[in-house]
Amino acid sequence: MIYSLYFILFIFSYILALFSKKVLNNMNYVVYLGWAISIYLLTIDNKRLRGKINFAILAKWAFIVILIDTFRMGILNFYFQSDVDFTDLLTRVIGTFTIGLFSTIINLIFTMGEEYGWRYFLQTRFQSFYGNRIGVLLTGIMWGLSHLPLYFFVFYSGIEGLYAGIDITVFCITIGIVLGLIYMESRSVLAVTFIHLLHNMFMANGTSADYNQDFIFTKEFLLVSVITAILVYTPFLLNKKYNWIFLN
Repeated sequence: MIYSLYFILFIFSYILALFSKKVLNNMNYVVYLGWAISIYLLTIDNKRLRGKINFAILAKWAFIVILIDTFRMGILNFYFQSDVDFTDLLTRVIGTFTIGLFSTIINLIFTMGEEYGWRYFLQTRFQSFYGNRIGVLLTGIMWGLSHLPLYFFVFYSGIEGLYAGIDITVFCITIGIVLGLIYMESRSVLAVTFIHLLHNMFMANGTSADYNQDFIFTKEFLLVSVITAILVYTPFLLNKKYNWIFLN
C-alpha cells in the first residue's frame, strides 16, 4: 500500500517535471522519500528487526555499556599516562550522549546488517545447538576472527598485527556476551545495533591524541587490554537470562 502510494506520487511528480523546471530540479527529494520509505519498511516496520525495543531497554543498556567503557578506558588511560584524566573521560561521556548519540541514530540504518548477521542469525543458531552460553561465545569467536584481516594487514603488521588480532578477537568474544544478552532481552536487531554504535562512538575517542600518536601495539598493552575486557564483560555470562530457553 505504501509503495503504491509512493508510485502514484512519483508518476505525478514526473509528469509535473515535464512542464515545470522547478519540479524537475527538486525530483531528487522524491527519490530521497522513496529511500526513506524503503528504510522504514525494512527496519522500523520490520518486527524481526524491531523486536521488543523500547526506551527503557535502550536507556538501561546505554548507561551500563558506557559506564563499563568509561571504567575500562580509565584503566587503559592509566596504563598510558600513569594517571587518570577524569575530565577527559567525562568529556567523552558527554560527547557520546550528544554528538555521538546523533551520529548513532544517523548511522543506525547503515550498520544494522552486522548485528542482523551475528546476533539474529548466527547467535540464535549456535544457541539452538549448543545452549545460550556456548552459543554466544562461539558467535564472539567467529565475529572476532572476521576482524583479523583488518588488524593483521591494514591497521597493523608483523608482530603488532598478531597482538592486535588476539586483542580484537578476545574483545569481540567478551563484549559479544553483553551484546548477545541485549539481543536476548530485546529480541531487537535495532536495539543491539544502537548500543553497539553508541559503544563505538565512545571507543573511537577512547584514547587521547597525547598517547595515541605513534602508538605501538605492545605485548604489555595486549595483556592489559585482554585482562580488562575479560574482567568487565565476562561476568554478564552469569546473568540469569543465559539460563533461559531462548526462542527467536
